[in-house]
Amino acid sequence: MSWLSDGWNLSLSGHYTYNFRDSKTNYTSGQEFSLDYTATKSVGKWTLGVGGYQQTQLASDHGAGAAAKGCAARNGCKVSLFGIGPLIGYQFGGLEVLAEYNFSVLARNDVAADILNVRLVAPF
Repeated sequence: MSWLSDGWNLSLSGHYTYNFRDSKTNYTSGQEFSLDYTATKSVGKWTLGVGGYQQTQLASDHGAGAAAKGCAARNGCKVSLFGIGPLIGYQFGGLEVLAEYNFSVLARNDVAADILNVRLVAPF
């Protein structure tokens, strides 16, 4: 979903992941829900704003590997991630280059990492 008006862009993108059992290991990761956030203002050829993400595992992992990791004792090893940071973009004719740097704010049962995302946006 996006709201676009007078150079403003407020966007929210949601994703649901359903994981199936691995037939070789009988391990199944829990379902996950994730969101990507964007709030920007474009002035002339420049775009400035904030971007962020969150990932929440809704169901516990299960299978022999989950028990071996001690997941039952740790609330099922459910993953929780959240990051936020600055976003900057520049318009080159019909092509826009956007760079977003998200700082890891929260990481449970997963690796914490800052993320640099550079993308090219072109109308089609």
